[in-house]
Amino acid sequence: MSIRSVFFRAAAVILGMGCVSSQPSAGNGSSSETRWYLTNVTVLDGTGAAPRAGMTIVISAQRIVDIVPSDGRPPTSDGTVVDGHGRFVMAGLWDSHVHALNNDADVQLYIAMGVTGVRYMWGFPEMHVWRSEIDAGKRLGPRSLIASPIFDGVPVFHTGSVGISNEAEARTAVRQAKSEGADFIKVYSFLTPANYSAISDEASKLGLPVAGHIPDLVPAGTASAAGLRTAEHLYGIPEATSSREADARGLLAAALEDWSKLASPTPAERAAFLRRREAATLLAARSYDESKASALFQQLKDNGTWQTPTLTVLRATGLLDGKVGDANGLRYVPPRLLAFWEGFIANFRASHGEQGVAEAKELYELQLRLTGAMHRAGVGLLAGTDVVNPYCIAGFGLHDELELLVQAGLTPMAALQTATVNPARAFGLSDSMGTVTAGKVADFVVLDANPLDDIRNTRSIDAVVVRGRLISHEERQKILADVEARVHAPADAGTSPQEHEGP
Repeated sequence: MSIRSVFFRAAAVILGMGCVSSQPSAGNGSSSETRWYLTNVTVLDGTGAAPRAGMTIVISAQRIVDIVPSDGRPPTSDGTVVDGHGRFVMAGLWDSHVHALNNDADVQLYIAMGVTGVRYMWGFPEMHVWRSEIDAGKRLGPRSLIASPIFDGVPVFHTGSVGISNEAEARTAVRQAKSEGADFIKVYSFLTPANYSAISDEASKLGLPVAGHIPDLVPAGTASAAGLRTAEHLYGIPEATSSREADARGLLAAALEDWSKLASPTPAERAAFLRRREAATLLAARSYDESKASALFQQLKDNGTWQTPTLTVLRATGLLDGKVGDANGLRYVPPRLLAFWEGFIANFRASHGEQGVAEAKELYELQLRLTGAMHRAGVGLLAGTDVVNPYCIAGFGLHDELELLVQAGLTPMAALQTATVNPARAFGLSDSMGTVTAGKVADFVVLDANPLDDIRNTRSIDAVVVRGRLISHEERQKILADVEARVHAPADAGTSPQEHEGP
């Protein structure tokens, strides 16, 4: 398990969760207009079809009404005409694994960076308020799916998680999450097989998807067969594709047995526990078995289980070489959070030693290769970052993730699909989003360069359209400037990062 596992809840307490409204403004392409046109663009519709140059996208009532050739003539109907000459349009991006920190800043960064949808992997009541405000047009932000609280074993790894001791508690917790409006159930690494099974069964009865960590004691194929919709961070996959699976699982079981005896684990006990789990995963990853992998990957495909590798956070934990990713995004990170990240990485290096650091890098390289193998085998992948963990920056991190997926062996088109059409399919939203096609919601990104030529061109954002509303180049720059000013304003007095739990 990487440092993300002990980080994100503490970070939320350190910096707070702001709720200052950001009112949408009117302007060209405002969703208040009956109809508007984006002309002379090259459309990358996300279906895998070839780009279509010289097209006009017709938007009305927050939807794409039609896509027709521009023919060098402006539309003759009423409504605003926006000339997109020389630019490229791709579907709005989804970050399928995020956590909330400073909501007002983060939700605006998502939109500014073309991320028009997010999936929150630890649900809190205030998130449902934010979503209602965004859906009502009172706040600018992405569409969202919101998890239940984290369902974990006992003792829980994160304060605030729901500890599940038996099957009755498991079913009660699922019903409670349903009543509180959760879109899906988030499961964690330390659930027992019986309690995981009870959660999956109860969630199925209530029509709630289950997503999260494949529990350490549950084989990946078993978790998938029980209905796991998405598996996160590649957890459980190295063990299930290893010729030494029994040895690796024995190490995990021993570590969990000792963990279960701790009433209130200390930071040192947490760190020792994580290192034991890392050793088991590395043992498994080093003994990759292609025949076992082929059988597992076919099972994942057949069961409709998607994988969210979150290479962005795996890289931060694996390379341990400081500020990785898009350096431009660091200016939008609150200084106290950045200092916490730096301290966290330094502590991780110190606690692991020279050999441990080398092994962390080796494991990341193996995880990168495993991601490529899953894609080649046809397992559906989703782009996710694990915001707010070290160097996983809201909005910016998703572009890092796309680059890492290409490094793993995906084509630029396939990488884009992990953040567009694939989330739509995985989350049951294909009827309304995921591609730039007539009838879909008008969530898309206008680029200065073609990302199919170079995936890094996803960063060349000129404008963003969300819910049919055009965020122009100028407005986007203003959003970024406002966020930068806000996060660097004098911080309110509060608890220092050192007072929160770490490895």
